[in-house]
Amino acid sequence: MALPDRLPPDLEELAREVRDPKAGFFGPGSYLWRLLRENTIQLAGPYAALMQVAHPHVAQGVAEHSAYDTDPIGRLRRTFTAVHRIVFGSLDAALEAALQTRNIHKRVQGTLPTPTQAFEEGSRYHANRADLLLWVQATLIEGAMLGHERFVRPLSQDEREGLYRELTICGRLFGVPKKSFPADYAAFRIWYERQIEETLEVTPAGKDIADNIIWNAGYYKVAAPLIILSASGMLPPRIRRQYGLPWNRLMEGAFEAFSLGVRQGRIAVPRFVLYRSAYLNGLRRMHEPLPPLSGVAPIRMPLPGEQYLQRLVP
Repeated sequence: MALPDRLPPDLEELAREVRDPKAGFFGPGSYLWRLLRENTIQLAGPYAALMQVAHPHVAQGVAEHSAYDTDPIGRLRRTFTAVHRIVFGSLDAALEAALQTRNIHKRVQGTLPTPTQAFEEGSRYHANRADLLLWVQATLIEGAMLGHERFVRPLSQDEREGLYRELTICGRLFGVPKKSFPADYAAFRIWYERQIEETLEVTPAGKDIADNIIWNAGYYKVAAPLIILSASGMLPPRIRRQYGLPWNRLMEGAFEAFSLGVRQGRIAVPRFVLYRSAYLNGLRRMHEPLPPLSGVAPIRMPLPGEQYLQRLVP
């Protein structure tokens, strides 16, 4: 799509801050490019998707205005494409993705058919409402953090804060007002936990969407056990129980072993496979070389009973 002659004021404000239109809003030196370039982080995708539709209004909007039941892969792909264009694209590509998403959201509105702990029956939702936009962006922020720590390496406090600051720019491009974001990552975590306890509730619409994401997503069906393992291992216990997902010590051990295998196996994967194509295209656009692989130090899992013994030894 061609960009309009006049952008919405909030997008104009953001665009004026871009120094190099070819690099886009972030560029090779940004936290986002350095920390979200690996395909392994997408293993946190089920977490982010299920946390999004654990919000009753988001779930109802997806259920009534999305092809999640007939084209779940297409819907997920379109979401990732928009995010990738904003993160790794040029200024024009990012603005186009932001405007397309905003236009799609304009027609996503309706009412909640049944009451929940936080919302009355008949309460209205609109996809461009600030609190719903913020919640969707929040699941992407937390999913990115969890995915990197689980499947790549731990993040430093500075990296967490830097990544959070840049992800708030992504959210503002999608339409989240600047004032809606908590001041820093620590404040964001407090707000996020409060949403889990006070706002989230898995409705029948949310459960139906989850079933389609896990069981009916085309060729993703073969990965259903892995999706369940990843989602169960990363979701908060309260939300996991509401979705009816299983969790036990055997699954916990399997998830730890799988995560370790991904972290250590990264070094054997060619970087053109390990890195997202949008990131590689961004490097080519900027004439930047492939950087060295980070986070390759081996991570040793404790032997059976070792953690228990360590608690006994003074």
